[in-house]
Amino acid sequence: RNRVRPGVQPEQVLKCFQGLFCVLRLAGHGLSLSSKVQLNRMDRPCGSLPGQDMDSRRSQASATETGDGTQTEYNLGFGLVLGMFHVCYCHGDGNCDRNENFCQAAGVLT
Repeated sequence: RNRVRPGVQPEQVLKCFQGLFCVLRLAGHGLSLSSKVQLNRMDRPCGSLPGQDMDSRRSQASATETGDGTQTEYNLGFGLVLGMFHVCYCHGDGNCDRNENFCQAAGVLT
């Protein structure tokens, strides 16, 4: 598990439900409010293009709340397309404006 460098713990179990806001609560080390998450199709690994039909306005979210740096929330909003997606993390210590910045895999969203 990731215990030394800032970032998310891998293989987290993440779920969203139709009709509810999709709020992801990620655990890790040194998580910050400048971090973001991006959803990638299952055939696209983290750090690559998210895949066909992925709208960055609906598939990216900035941190909305952070505590002591071990847990952070990301609100993907309401009406997210249902399916399975890789949840990819960008720490935000540089920029989160390119797909390759979302290189840490947090888990799979179902």
